[in-house]
Amino acid sequence: MDSPTQARPSLLTVFRHRNYRLFFAGQLLSLMGTWMQTIAQAWLVYRLTGSPLALGFVTFAAQAPVFFFTAFGGTIADRVDKRRAILAAQSLLCMLAVALSVLTFTEHVTFAMVAGLAFFFGLVNAVEIPTRQSFIVDMVGKDDLQSAIALNSMMFNTARIVGPAAAGVIVAWVGEAWCFALNAVSYLAVIASLALMNVISPVRVSRARALQELREGFAYVSRHREIRAALLALAASSFAGGGSSCETRSFAPFLAAAPAAPSASPATRTRMVAIPSLPLIPTVVSLRDARWLCGIHTSRGAA
Repeated sequence: MDSPTQARPSLLTVFRHRNYRLFFAGQLLSLMGTWMQTIAQAWLVYRLTGSPLALGFVTFAAQAPVFFFTAFGGTIADRVDKRRAILAAQSLLCMLAVALSVLTFTEHVTFAMVAGLAFFFGLVNAVEIPTRQSFIVDMVGKDDLQSAIALNSMMFNTARIVGPAAAGVIVAWVGEAWCFALNAVSYLAVIASLALMNVISPVRVSRARALQELREGFAYVSRHREIRAALLALAASSFAGGGSSCETRSFAPFLAAAPAAPSASPATRTRMVAIPSLPLIPTVVSLRDARWLCGIHTSRGAA
């Protein structure tokens, strides 16, 4: 990681890290491409089937692997070089986007193909997401982490505005296939930025099984009231359909850098962001945490 210079009271100080500059540029382009594909894929499915149910099924196929396997994806992030893992995941996502664009260009695409590719996108994302989020700490360190989190939120919201708008124009002008092709090209920006980085990510050697490490993550959350309350807020936002994606991107790097017991690695803590999506959240977040989050302070004996 780049050696920091004297800190300056500015959000842009995080750009003094060359690795983060590369990451920011590549991710911004890639996120725009991802939003373009999301919009074009929905339009393609509806054009092929005319069924709202089919549209919902493809969305489910893309999100179900993330729902069920992101927590386990974090165990992989603990054991590998994060930069190389993200590089491999982005390369796989690029190939999937190329496959979808070729099938659409040649008019051989079917609903089953779109659903299958969406499922594989979700599987890769289940590993890539926790790895990428914990990787931010390795790039900027704890001193500039708050600035990196703020810029990540700005990056995501910018892509969320530009990507769908561009997709609407492109779909109306030349069709969905070009959105998929442009998304494949956008992955090349991330791949190039990762290839140019010089980051040493600590690789945690662990003999513990994945389920044991997940239990450690739940135990870590149960011991920290602030994190339990933040997860409650994240769960409520996700359930209500709010901007949970942006909030997750903001909270996950913070959790990865939070103080912890020696046995809890950054990826172990990061994958606890998946807790709001799990049915087990009532065992982690209590009613007292909800009251504390709302500013209603009760005594220790209050229920």
